[in-house]
Amino acid sequence: LKEMHAYERKLATILEHSVDAIISTDTNRRVLSWNKGAAQLFGYSEKEILGKAIDLIIPSKHLEQDEIGKMRKETLKKGFLKNFETVRQTKDGSLIPVSIAQELQRSERGKTIGYTAIYRDLSENKKWETELQSRFDKMQVAYMEMGRQRRYLDFFEELIDMAFSKKKSADVPTYLVNAFAMISQVNAVTLRR
Repeated sequence: LKEMHAYERKLATILEHSVDAIISTDTNRRVLSWNKGAAQLFGYSEKEILGKAIDLIIPSKHLEQDEIGKMRKETLKKGFLKNFETVRQTKDGSLIPVSIAQELQRSERGKTIGYTAIYRDLSENKKWETELQSRFDKMQVAYMEMGRQRRYLDFFEELIDMAFSKKKSADVPTYLVNAFAMISQVNAVTLRR
């Protein structure tokens, strides 16, 4: 029994000092517990938020869409909710992307008494995703430009081959129009007129 109490105290200390926000609410959405990670992430101290509605950290748009109701419905159905990505609001009004894992809390008799959720800040992940997408887009543009430059070189190489070839080709005028159209990005039909 003594070891069990020591384990519970250690677990409580770990939860309290977790870098992730760990928040418990009752069935009326009132905050029952608020760890240091929650205080750091959302800007409210434990004293400021205990007993108040969790709605304080939910953007009005998400409240209007009943996001909490949808999350709770899913949690009631499965007993948990994992990796739910959304946005939450800090005390100063800033919006931050978060991933939420939520678990149903029941009494010993099996009655739903509340929810415990872990909020993970995704700001850094989103920043890196945006940076990687930007770099990928730039690489795509550069690759397309390299392909266009390669086609230009191929046209000029063929043109030089035609110029120094002993055979005279009837396709030279058409070839020149196509090459000029590609290089100047002008419609070849317009040039032929």
